[in-house]
Amino acid sequence: MATTLIEVCTRKGDTSRALATYQLMQEAALGSNMAPSVHAYTAAMRAAAEGGAWEKALDIWSDMEQRNCKPTGRPTACCCSIVLAVLFCMALLIAYTFIYYRSCIALQN
Repeated sequence: MATTLIEVCTRKGDTSRALATYQLMQEAALGSNMAPSVHAYTAAMRAAAEGGAWEKALDIWSDMEQRNCKPTGRPTACCCSIVLAVLFCMALLIAYTFIYYRSCIALQN
């Protein structure tokens, strides 16, 4: 039920509520019905990534490993998507920095 809430909140754009739900699941005892499953981890990583919190998404991946929850293809793909998004943002930052400095040099001449 909590995993579904995470997914619905993410679809509605309420990623902070989705991540708050995940946090409640993290605080649950291991083996309880409220403890996160691999599906909950995947939903939480997606919520974090869609909310622009890629560091949180990587923290969720780490939480999953610490609880010995074995990832399937979906969490792995989600994590790869996060890494690619970060690399893309870094490439944009480098490109914009280059353009900025080049325009500054042109203005000086």
